[in-house]
Amino acid sequence: MIREDATGENQGRRIVLPASFTGGDRFMQRLFQDSMAIVRFFGKPLFFITFTANPRWPEILRELKEGQNPLDRPDLITRVFRLKYKEFLSDLRKGVLGTYQGHLYTIEYQKRGLLHMYLLLFVSSTWRFTDLVLIDEVICAELPDPE
Repeated sequence: MIREDATGENQGRRIVLPASFTGGDRFMQRLFQDSMAIVRFFGKPLFFITFTANPRWPEILRELKEGQNPLDRPDLITRVFRLKYKEFLSDLRKGVLGTYQGHLYTIEYQKRGLLHMYLLLFVSSTWRFTDLVLIDEVICAELPDPE
């Protein structure tokens, strides 16, 4: 109570943040309810996709100055990631993995500071995996070169 504007009469008052406050409880509840409505409408998503930033993308390495490390330029990594995930979403809408119906995604930072996106993809119910060969054609994992 050192500051003049901190008086006893305004201490302990409850403040309710509106749903428009990004990251607040009401905001997160609204996002959850919207997501559940989408799942109720489209059904279960067919794909769960993780899209992770790679600091060794050629677009990033090309723009680094001599002696710079990619992790010295989080602005560059973020910009390239944004361009790539927008292009990825565009490809999904064009039907690369089946007849597109909708998607939900969230973007987070990993502990080491790189961006990654979790995406639920809804495709037409007529496009389902019934054959192991088809599954192997669609699902893949890419491991970086250890050197």
